[in-house]
Amino acid sequence: MNKGQIESVGLVLVVVVIVILLVFTLPFLLKEDTRNSDSLLSAKADALRVSVLSYTLCNEVSMKEEILNCESNAPECLEDCGKLEDEIKNMIDSVLEPNIVYEFKVEGSKPIIIGDTSSCLNKFSSASQPLSRNLKVEVSLCMK
Repeated sequence: MNKGQIESVGLVLVVVVIVILLVFTLPFLLKEDTRNSDSLLSAKADALRVSVLSYTLCNEVSMKEEILNCESNAPECLEDCGKLEDEIKNMIDSVLEPNIVYEFKVEGSKPIIIGDTSSCLNKFSSASQPLSRNLKVEVSLCMK
């Protein structure tokens, strides 16, 4: 074999080794890191809870205050407490991606549950935020 043929064979061997390495490492490089998406969903749940509760409905009455008003059956900004649920649902639907399932839950004497995460395998919940002694709010999210 002359010198040109030896260099060609060496080049082919190097290319084959590189292709083999890519075949075995590419799936690991392209795999989505589920830990990052999990922590992202948990952070989104907390941020969504804070955003919904601090949203101002009218005359500087926040959603948090209106939920408290509905607990005593005296809504200030809305006609009735059913409209409060619609307002929360519309707000959440407008900000979340379509591939995220949610549940907004107010636990109290008049519970409010908007959305449904019962079909979720991995559900990520926000920290529960107390609004009063008997009332607390929690948001849960999961991927479809």
